[in-house]
Amino acid sequence: MSANLRQTSGVFVHYLREHEKTQVFGRSDMSLLVSQEPAKPIARAPTAAMLALSCALLARFASGSTLGSHTLLAHEDGNGPAVATTAPITTAANGSSLIAFSAGYTDNDQPPTDSRSNTWVQLGDAVFYRGYNDEFNVKAYLALHAAGGAAHSVTITKDHVPAGEITIPFIEIRQSGVLQS
Repeated sequence: MSANLRQTSGVFVHYLREHEKTQVFGRSDMSLLVSQEPAKPIARAPTAAMLALSCALLARFASGSTLGSHTLLAHEDGNGPAVATTAPITTAANGSSLIAFSAGYTDNDQPPTDSRSNTWVQLGDAVFYRGYNDEFNVKAYLALHAAGGAAHSVTITKDHVPAGEITIPFIEIRQSGVLQS
């Protein structure tokens, strides 16, 4: 992994950990409580702040890079299907890198796949949610020099907690040729 990506990953993880200190109903200000019982928060999903932060951090290291197509999928705990697939977006045919996050149950540990058969690598270590006995985490994944096109989607199979909550931001960084793994 290049020094820039290591630095970016570290800044992002540091940002998450620092903002966990600002608690709102037991969650960080970057989280949204999703619960059917307010007294017992079950799940949380990264908000647009995570999406914007990741794009800004990665794009700043790649001269000329821009935010491309992006989408956000969220399944509420207990109500989602076993296979989580984002809405299709149109990405550039080539020249882009892709970022996806998997935020949900730790036991659902499958990496993403996409409709263009790109190779995804985990970026940094998982960040665990405080106060949930390491049952929930968020992992970042990167596909460099990705193949793209119309109807591009990302899928994560929830292999151990099939109805469990999950949030998947799927982000394209255009003209990102200077990123290296």
